[in-house]
Amino acid sequence: MVPYFLILILAVFLVYVGQQTGRTVSTFAWGTTFVLMALFAGLRSLEVGTDSESFARIFLASDTFSYVLEHRHTGFVLVSWLTRQFTREYLFVFVFFAAITYACYLRAIKRDSIYPTLSLFVFIVGGNYTYPFNLVSQGAAMAVVLLGMEAIYNESFKRFFVYVMIASVFHRSAIFLLPFYFVVIQKNVTTHVLILTSGTVFALFFDRFLAVTLPVIAFEDYLHYVDWRTDAVGLVSTLFLAALALFYLVFRVRVKAYRPEYDKLLNMFLLGLVIAAATAYHGLAAGGTRRLSLYLTMSSVYLWPIVYKNLTNSERIIFIATFVPLYLLYYYMTTNAFGDVMPYRINPIIW
Repeated sequence: MVPYFLILILAVFLVYVGQQTGRTVSTFAWGTTFVLMALFAGLRSLEVGTDSESFARIFLASDTFSYVLEHRHTGFVLVSWLTRQFTREYLFVFVFFAAITYACYLRAIKRDSIYPTLSLFVFIVGGNYTYPFNLVSQGAAMAVVLLGMEAIYNESFKRFFVYVMIASVFHRSAIFLLPFYFVVIQKNVTTHVLILTSGTVFALFFDRFLAVTLPVIAFEDYLHYVDWRTDAVGLVSTLFLAALALFYLVFRVRVKAYRPEYDKLLNMFLLGLVIAAATAYHGLAAGGTRRLSLYLTMSSVYLWPIVYKNLTNSERIIFIATFVPLYLLYYYMTTNAFGDVMPYRINPIIW
């Protein structure tokens, strides 16, 4: 766990220094953060990340351009095919793909967060940094979707459509976000209530909904998850999301600065909670349909800075004293429990 805490400390410290200094130092700090995060992810061993070995095999099979057109992970296979022109070592495609993914994430945080340091902290400890270690293609898709938040803030469906289409090149599941756009942009408490009430009904019939819709929208990749059930799958993390949602809802009355953005982000988070809760209720596989909620619940990366902005100075001290330890505990627990990212091992070619 030590390497993961080190990358957290270094990344947050560098971005904090960058935010407190001039443009030249800031550029260097963000650039160094990007290099550290991309290399730490890209230089990992195949033993780090449940699906890492599968993506290494995809890379080795990407020797013809026709394979790119035939494979469902089009974005990853395209990058693999380009990399294969120069090397057969999977290490390089992992580094290249990590660079694409974290460049998008860091660009989105730097551009759209009111407190980038806090957003980066939440991004890492919330599990979003290590998701691409396992969910390689979807991690890149999520990064592009986070870039698309500016389209939601500006209420431009055309721009959001472009972002989603680009994201879908990496992972087709991103397409399901399109209809949610019209819910997310609503800026009133009525929408929050409707999401929760209608979401409760939706959750009860979630498995039937998936059985009908997944084949229609060409998500056959997920169809087998409808029949793959276990007990209390994702229950702890779902309860954590529910607790966060309750806090965000209660805190809404305190939000004066950035209220429109807060409402949109809260809509996203509640939609993600509905999907996560439906998955847990039906005991559906956490590795499948639950992944769809990740696109939406990562709105916490921007929600927490708005919460912080609307606190008094004395409240901020209490906030930091409780928020940081609790999230660090969550980071420790989830990193150990999910995605087979523990222990961290470097690629044997390097060490």
